[in-house]
Amino acid sequence: MNQFKLAQKFILSALVGLTVMGTGCSAGYEDPLPRTDRLHWPVGLTVHPNGRFLYVVNSNFDTRYREDSGGTISVIDLATQKLLDGQGPYIPSFGANIKLNADASKAYVTARLNNQLLVLDVAENGSAISCEGSSDSRDCALRRVPNVSGAPFIPTDPFGLAVATDVLGGELVIEAAAAGEWRLEAAGGFATYVADETDTEATIAAGLAGSLGLEADQNIITLGAGTFNVRAPEGGEFASDIDSVDIIGLSHLRSTNLTSISIRGDLSTATMRSAEFVEGSNAVALRPGTRDFYAAGRFTRDVAVFQPYLEPVQGSVQALIDRGRVTLNGFPGSAIDARAIAFEPDGQTLYVVTRNPDALHVVELLPTNLETGAGVGHRVTKAITLNDQPSDIVRVERQGKVLLYIPCFEGRSIQVVDPAIGAVVAEVELGEKPYFFAADPRGMRGYVSLFEDLARSGGRCDDYLEEPCGSVGVIDLDPASPRYHRLIRKLY
Repeated sequence: MNQFKLAQKFILSALVGLTVMGTGCSAGYEDPLPRTDRLHWPVGLTVHPNGRFLYVVNSNFDTRYREDSGGTISVIDLATQKLLDGQGPYIPSFGANIKLNADASKAYVTARLNNQLLVLDVAENGSAISCEGSSDSRDCALRRVPNVSGAPFIPTDPFGLAVATDVLGGELVIEAAAAGEWRLEAAGGFATYVADETDTEATIAAGLAGSLGLEADQNIITLGAGTFNVRAPEGGEFASDIDSVDIIGLSHLRSTNLTSISIRGDLSTATMRSAEFVEGSNAVALRPGTRDFYAAGRFTRDVAVFQPYLEPVQGSVQALIDRGRVTLNGFPGSAIDARAIAFEPDGQTLYVVTRNPDALHVVELLPTNLETGAGVGHRVTKAITLNDQPSDIVRVERQGKVLLYIPCFEGRSIQVVDPAIGAVVAEVELGEKPYFFAADPRGMRGYVSLFEDLARSGGRCDDYLEEPCGSVGVIDLDPASPRYHRLIRKLY
């Protein structure tokens, strides 16, 4: 992969908070519309990094409401366990996954109706999601690259979603502007550091600090999302934004395509490329420390690996590079029906959840050339039997202990796998069919979408009932709690 050659200056500035309007019913929408203080057929969910707010995608699966705006994103205050009415937008029907970018300023949502990716804004404190500058979230829907004649559309049925925030690399320069501020100067000029694709923010920070004769852990603090805090030796503190780009990987349920989209801030900057890789891909994940996306499909025995090539100045997606396949089943023509995929943070272990068989496949990544460390090979080391129809996998680490949480749709439970011993060590009984799982940043609570939970609606949903369709189950993940690994409440 080519090194990035973009030269960027970091201008020291205060971080500016994002202003987001709450989204309620407006003149742009027509009935029938769903209530925004109720769940209805919940699917994807994620927790804000501050641990205070949970976001849930409601799919309008039974098309009870308008197709073009019958879904919603629910914002739940986890401190009060209440849905915040009007703090999430209406969205198209058949919404699926939701992911936040690295600094949680953007929320990306796949919607299968009309094949869309929603690019939404998150309030600085996490309390609302909206389409900034508009009361209509359709203004933040991406179906094709904007302002380009003949641009292709997003392929059929976008479902799986992975988001990475990357620095546009090259020669990185930090520069102080105003008199009296700490000027980051080395002998002969400003401190510089030339980065390539192997660099992390930590190594960039270390290089910059070294140029100034400073210690990175004392004077330069990495915050993620391309942001450094730079602390003067006397204690003054400034902030500096690196030019960054969100890279989105999409998988498609009814297509052989995979898609990569780049966005630098707002929707007008979007670029996109799609290519044929794997049939019926349900899930996609980014290998940590790389730009390699791994996509698993329902109708194949392979996991496809692809890498978007970004133009180094503007960060536009120029091509998708085929990085090979990981074969999980040795029988030609067989389909593993993969449903979820995840990595260990070091990128050396890959987990793939399948329904044919119902199993967790553990894949070790290792160099193809052991002497030089070059190349990437894959070896399936374990296949752990699971309950009926697993649908997701989430890694949770707490106090050095790693566990994998795997909802099983027909099994009506969450199975808990200890990867250190390669076995199921616990099971959380739910009594309902779970879909996706999320955990709070501290690993104290888990949240699972119970797609078909009709307990509050008398076993049915129709226009005459005010009760919700579906729920979110709250799971106790605290080993010190007497309710450890139990369903402790439901949110509606």
